[in-house]
Amino acid sequence: MVSILKKEQVFEEANAGNLLPKCILCKEVPKLGIADGFLLIGQFVCSGCEQKLLTLNYDDPAYNIMVQKLKEVIYSSKKSSRQLKKE
Repeated sequence: MVSILKKEQVFEEANAGNLLPKCILCKEVPKLGIADGFLLIGQFVCSGCEQKLLTLNYDDPAYNIMVQKLKEVIYSSKKSSRQLKKE
């Protein structure tokens, strides 16, 4: 069994020079790339932020910031789809 550190090193070497996703919440590129998160309406959310969001209390300021960023992604995609329908 290959250690996680070894997997990350192999991934980085194999993907040197490729574009990797950047999380819309933390603005970081996850070590395992697209496999380390999910797409929400075409925007990437890393698994670290997903876990943080799921474990934060709703009255925590960090929770509110993350939810606001997610709302922006959702509402901006709705605006874009409405504009495409008009054209």
